[in-house]
Amino acid sequence: MKIFIHFNTGSESLHKTLKIGLPKKWLKKPPTPILPLFIESYNKGREEGEFLKVEDCGMCDGEGRVFDCGEGGFTVEEVMENQDDVYVTPISEIDEGKGFVQKKVKVTPPSAPTPMEITPIPQKNPAEKAGHPSHYLRCIHLGCQKFFDPLEPPKCVHHVKPPVFHETAKWWSCCPGKKAYDWEGFQTVPGCTESICTNVREEGGAKVGEFMGGVELRGGDSGDKLMDAKGFNDRELARDRLKQVGDLVKEQWCDVDEASWEQLLGQMKGVGDGSEEEKKLREIGAVIKAAIKGKIVEGMRIS
Repeated sequence: MKIFIHFNTGSESLHKTLKIGLPKKWLKKPPTPILPLFIESYNKGREEGEFLKVEDCGMCDGEGRVFDCGEGGFTVEEVMENQDDVYVTPISEIDEGKGFVQKKVKVTPPSAPTPMEITPIPQKNPAEKAGHPSHYLRCIHLGCQKFFDPLEPPKCVHHVKPPVFHETAKWWSCCPGKKAYDWEGFQTVPGCTESICTNVREEGGAKVGEFMGGVELRGGDSGDKLMDAKGFNDRELARDRLKQVGDLVKEQWCDVDEASWEQLLGQMKGVGDGSEEEKKLREIGAVIKAAIKGKIVEGMRIS
C-alpha cells in the first residue's frame, strides 16, 4: 500500500509531500509509526526553528477527521486505502468536532464470467514485451536494467554496490546519503558510476541473484565449504594411527632417521600427484622400508 502524506500548514516553504510505501506488517496494526516516520523525513535539512514534533501533531484525512493511532484502534488497512492522502496537522488546528476516521466498508467486485474459449497469446521475449526489437539485451548493471542494442551499447550510469531495504527506507550501499521511501523513488536515485551497458558479468565476479535492478544479498557466497564432523574425526583418527606407527618404527623396530620419518608424515598429502615432492617422498619411504627389512632379516638370523 502506498499513501501520500502532506504538511500544508504555514508558508509554502514549510510545505512537504512524501509518498511512502507501507510494509505489509504495518497494515495489521494501528497507524502509529507513520507520523514519526514523516516527521523524521520532514526535519532533515531544516533549521531547528522549523522542526515538527510528534507530540504536537496529528494525522487527518481529507475531511479533517483524525486517525486514531492508539492501541486498540482501527488498523491501517481498515482506515486507509492505496493512494490515500493523509494530512499532518498541528494539534491546535485540529477540529475535534470532525471526530475520528471510521472503518471503511470495502465492496467486493463481482467475479468476471468464465470465457468459453481462450485464444492462446504468442509468447514474446523480455525485450519484445518491453517494446524493443527481439535481439535487444538487458543490462545487468545495478540500477540500470535497460534494454540495449548489443551492436551499439550505450553509456550506462549505474551503481557499484547492492541495495539495502530496511523497513520503509531504501538506498544503495554505494550512495548511503540518498534514501527513498517508496519503490518509484528508489528507482530514480541516479547512479554513481559511468560505463557501457552489458549483459556479461565480469570474470571472477560474484554470482548473485538479480531482481529489479538490485541483488539478492543472501546469494553468491563462493567461500570454501566447512568439513563436517565425520570428516574431521576420520582425518584426526588417521593422523593418530600414523603417529603410532611412526613411534613404533623409531623406538622398537629399527633406527630410522627421525628427520626422514617426520618429513614423510608432513608430506603424505603429496602422494599420487606425480610432482617432484612425490619423488622425494618415495625416496624417504625407500630408506625407511630398507631399514625395516634389514631388522626383520637380522631377527630371522638370530632366531
